[in-house]
Amino acid sequence: MANRLPRLDWQRGACYLASVGEGEPGDRAGSVVGLMKETVQIKGSALLGVLAWMRATLGVDTRKRLVAAVSRDWSTVFAGRIRAARWYCYGAYGELLATLERELVTPERPGCMREIGRFTGTRDVGGILRIVSAFASPEAVVVRGFGAWGQSYWSRFCDTGRVSLLTHGRHGATIGLYDFPEIAPEHCQLMEGWWEAVARAAGAAQPRVVQTQCVHRDDACCEFRGVWR
Repeated sequence: MANRLPRLDWQRGACYLASVGEGEPGDRAGSVVGLMKETVQIKGSALLGVLAWMRATLGVDTRKRLVAAVSRDWSTVFAGRIRAARWYCYGAYGELLATLERELVTPERPGCMREIGRFTGTRDVGGILRIVSAFASPEAVVVRGFGAWGQSYWSRFCDTGRVSLLTHGRHGATIGLYDFPEIAPEHCQLMEGWWEAVARAAGAAQPRVVQTQCVHRDDACCEFRGVWR
């Protein structure tokens, strides 16, 4: 698959930063990060959202065990206090998701990424969209939210990728995520649940989102198609 990057590649910058052990990983003010500008960055709020799901769903002890199971390359990131407004290397986020998928998947629980996405989506934008949806239809909220300021909102969480509203109607919409070949496969799965939470907060009934294109399948973008009643 030409567009799929080996996991080691998208971790490389953050592995290096973790090994330095000076200052906060991903801190843009650091000279090391200046040299590693090509490394994808993600906000601490995204990491904290996943950790909050772990605490709420799995309990404190299981959360600690799973964080400890993350690659030692990320010990610097998870050992200290993660700050919501600070930038961290994306590899830490991708590896946390990969660890959860690896450790939690069972025949009874085939995957947890969609569940995490629903939780974090509600946490991220649920409140504000519920207020807006009281005065507008789900379609209007989606058009305003992801047509007018979707890219601006995405950039609050990740410094790579471009969000575009591709189609919309009374009972559905299609969102494209471009220019992000480094996205972790687990993150793609999480985004299905995240968009569902956004649609539900916008007033959509029984939303269901499916990823119809993916850079890991050699597509040009990651495309998410949602339908609702």
